Amino acid sequence: MRRNKFKGINVCETLTLSRYVIDDTQFEHRIIFIDNEYCYIMQINFAGLGFDSEIREELPDYFNDDGGFIKKSAIYNQFINFQKMPDYIERLFTESMSIMNTM
Repeated sequence: MRRNKFKGINVCETLTLSRYVIDDTQFEHRIIFIDNEYCYIMQINFAGLGFDSEIREELPDYFNDDGGFIKKSAIYNQFINFQKMPDYIERLFTESMSIMNTM
């Protein structure tokens, strides 16, 4: 998660790569805008239909043999500091930003 303030509006942006069950890995990008009256949440998810095997192929160094996720802090530090992330996550992030920019 990273936080900013834009024209008096609090902006919170989250990027999540999470595992809910053994066969489901999900990428989620969420932007939350909060002021004194309203809270708007925009969220994009990439999941299912082979996504879990695809992400493990694209990022083999980030998963254990049992499918567990590792190197979380490396991705977190890159995201929080606005740095380039691993290519596959960077492509998902860019695609989700493209979708959000058209909302």
